Amino acid sequence: MASAFTVSILIVSCYGFGAGGLRALGLRDDVVPFEQLLWSFVFGLGGLGWIAFFLGIGGQFTSPGFLALTLAGVILAAIYKPSWTALKPDVSSQTESGESRLFSWVAGLCLTLIFLFDLAEGLSPPADADSMSYHFALPKLFNEWGRVVFVPIAIEGATPLLLHMTHAVAFGLGGELAVTLWVMISGWAATALVYCIVKPHVGRTWGLAAALIFATTPAVIYGAGTGQVEIRNALFVMVATSALAKMVRTGDWRFVVVAALMAGFFAGSKYTGLLFVAAAGLTLLTWRRNFLFAVIFGVVAFVAGGQWYLWNWLHTGDPIFPLLFSVLEYKVAGIWDQAHHAAFQNAFFVAEKAVPANFFEFVAYPFRATLNPPSAFEALRIGFGPFGLLILPFAVSGAWLYRNKIRTSQISVFAVMALFFYTLWFFTGSSQRVRHLLPLYPLVLVCLIVAAHRWSRQIHVMTPFAAVFVLVGGIQIGGHLIFTMKFFDYLFGSVTRAEYVDRNVSYSASVSWINENLTDKNRIYVDTRNILYFLNVPYFYGHPYHQAQVNTLPSADDPTTFLSQLRRLGIDHVLISNWPDQAMSKPYRGILGLAGALLASECAEIAYRFVSNRSSSRTLPNLHTIRQKGVVLRLKDNTCQLKI
Repeated sequence: MASAFTVSILIVSCYGFGAGGLRALGLRDDVVPFEQLLWSFVFGLGGLGWIAFFLGIGGQFTSPGFLALTLAGVILAAIYKPSWTALKPDVSSQTESGESRLFSWVAGLCLTLIFLFDLAEGLSPPADADSMSYHFALPKLFNEWGRVVFVPIAIEGATPLLLHMTHAVAFGLGGELAVTLWVMISGWAATALVYCIVKPHVGRTWGLAAALIFATTPAVIYGAGTGQVEIRNALFVMVATSALAKMVRTGDWRFVVVAALMAGFFAGSKYTGLLFVAAAGLTLLTWRRNFLFAVIFGVVAFVAGGQWYLWNWLHTGDPIFPLLFSVLEYKVAGIWDQAHHAAFQNAFFVAEKAVPANFFEFVAYPFRATLNPPSAFEALRIGFGPFGLLILPFAVSGAWLYRNKIRTSQISVFAVMALFFYTLWFFTGSSQRVRHLLPLYPLVLVCLIVAAHRWSRQIHVMTPFAAVFVLVGGIQIGGHLIFTMKFFDYLFGSVTRAEYVDRNVSYSASVSWINENLTDKNRIYVDTRNILYFLNVPYFYGHPYHQAQVNTLPSADDPTTFLSQLRRLGIDHVLISNWPDQAMSKPYRGILGLAGALLASECAEIAYRFVSNRSSSRTLPNLHTIRQKGVVLRLKDNTCQLKI
């Protein structure tokens, strides 16, 4: 009950901050009621995360601090109450030619079913590896520390965390359940916004159908109910692009401010947001070569998203740690070095680029990702599904029929924004995982559906258009049901929380022992990210490539340095999730070899042995599970001398 109340307060608070912002810009009357409601929520979502950062660095991550913050938003919501028109359901009986009221009701019922599926996930414990590693783990730590602290780990520590600040507020006020419900609700806001954008162009029925396709897209199912930020960044992308489309029509500079705020919030939530800032700026200049507009956009975007880059720079000397290591001089020794930089570049950039960045692959990528994706794309399980490919011929035909109106169409702003972002993303060497394009996906979806709908209306044949929705929607709803079964099993079956975590979180068998046998006076080195969120004792995450404070690169071969690094960080236990049956022998390399050297020199002993499940699928964890042995080592007193 407390968690549901917390989420309700967060929703109202976000609306209040956003409505106050729109009123300050004088834009509330320039946006239709339902769109105004969603814009206010998205505006406030970014604003809440922006303000919470300063609350955190001020050491006010406390219940009174969070209450004061959310209460301010609630007061604004009371002052700027939403229009009842925005909240009134659309019950119009009028439909356009070729549409069916039955189809509309079916789409609405399916969306309700999908909402219940997602609610089941929201009521279940988190299990996503990225969330366990930092999306939820860092907000939990910040709450325990009472402040935001710099964590010198690439990707999973020193990264833009604007949206994570909202997770921290939810966690601080309502605990774990408030966080999982909060991400479920904020994820669903993206579905509502897709409907809001599409409906004026295609009508209620196809707007609902578009929302259904979006909500059941594999990448959305995978990330919307977790702490992953792509789906929430899609909110910023949609509002920013809509604002620029309105700017094109009206020439109003205030919409430039809205777009810049959204672009800045995206940049404050993920490094790829820097690409979106550039894409939005180029889109603005495409329609308005206005120097003042460009300056306004740049300044506002920096204010909205720049604080995390300043935070990184103050602690390391690198605003996008550790990407500029070879260019800038680092302020603190020991947090990064050339060996880790080379290993990181290879693991993050080379290994995650399955195809070369040339024009042919640029054009082929969407087709390859749908029809025959390399494993690095991660497109089979968490891609965008077949809808785009199936609707594309109709969309191309529609674009051709209305080619003379493209330049003046607001939808063309969506297309140009998507093209700029995709181009920058593809040619700047980013990871080629499909889900990193999820913020862009709603823009493409809107363009395809509107163009295909216009072609179908023009030739007075809606059947092929409708068939694509029925076919893809049916497949994706089935996939969503399979994904949800484990949540139903937890909520309505006899599965306990511990059993649920053991089945769905790889390497989790050690968690209970660690929490029961270690205290706040201990600190454990952990080699797997999957369990960080569940640990209730101090820990250090020793990723071999993402941090350099404890060198566990595969080439690391100095046990003396390894031991001194552990001792310097106050580490007295070491968790190794994959422990071989045979004893370690020289040469001692990597985490296994270094740990073996400690055992061989009697500087450590095995305190606990365990066997964990390791699953290759979060959707079907029982389909392919490997039993993997692990150990917890206990370091002996500081007088121990290595015998190597």
